[in-house]
Amino acid sequence: MIEVKSLTFSYGKKEIFGNLNFSSGSDICVIKGPSGCGKTTLLKLLTNNLKPDSASNLPNKTKKSLILQEDALYPWMTGTENILKVINVTKKDIVDHPLYQKLVPFIDQYAYQMSYGQRRMVELFRVILYKPDLLCLDEPFNFLDPTNRKIILDYILNEIAPTATIIMSTHYNEDTSGLNLPTLYFDGQFPVRRLLTEDEFKKL
Repeated sequence: MIEVKSLTFSYGKKEIFGNLNFSSGSDICVIKGPSGCGKTTLLKLLTNNLKPDSASNLPNKTKKSLILQEDALYPWMTGTENILKVINVTKKDIVDHPLYQKLVPFIDQYAYQMSYGQRRMVELFRVILYKPDLLCLDEPFNFLDPTNRKIILDYILNEIAPTATIIMSTHYNEDTSGLNLPTLYFDGQFPVRRLLTEDEFKKL
């Protein structure tokens, strides 16, 4: 179960969250909303990348990971070096994972030599190896073709989801119907006080 209570946060004088409360009966959910509505800010607050002004309840997890839309690889390192620098695994752990075979053609290139999609594959492979207990994904499948998107999602659902809380953000128009996951919606208004259920959103 995912539950947030009494979350407040402001950027300077702009109040983003005003006593926000929401919950999901599942340990994995999708949050949808337009650009700039607060999705990324919420994920940063849940993973301690930002500090809330106040909150009475946030997910109590110890291994937290956040995948943002922006690339988070060191450009002067290879894909393998980027993994080894950030998480506590060995080269053998990397090579022995079945997903490694998908990355063999480019994982030992420098990140700046890779395409956007290749860098995103390395970043998502790294988080799969890390196995966080809270994983927040902000538009995680940008630059991935449908085949690689399905491969990565299957690994996340099979290897991370059974023991973790996962929150994934998307735009309103991104189709996630095939995932059959609970979905909550931002209405685009500030300050955000609650997230809407799908039925509530459809009535807007």
